Amino acid sequence: MKRKYWWIFGLVQAAGILASAEALFLQFPSLWLVSLLLLLPGSLASLPMLEGKRFASSWSPWVLCAIAVAANLILCVLASLLLARRRKSN
Repeated sequence: MKRKYWWIFGLVQAAGILASAEALFLQFPSLWLVSLLLLLPGSLASLPMLEGKRFASSWSPWVLCAIAVAANLILCVLASLLLARRRKSN
């Protein structure tokens, strides 16, 4: 991917992490939804780790954010490699 897209990716991930930090410190549940949306593909990967029917878990929110960012990074790198391979074949 172009360098511009990596900057956008980093800014969106940082905004998602900051939204989750603000949700923790301010106890504002709507910011959790914002954080989940900003970290969307990775947050879907970390959702099975939540306990039962409540929106709290024994996992630290920082661990869930780390899982979400790592999953997003892996997806972005894979997409970048697939696009580069497709462009090279044309």
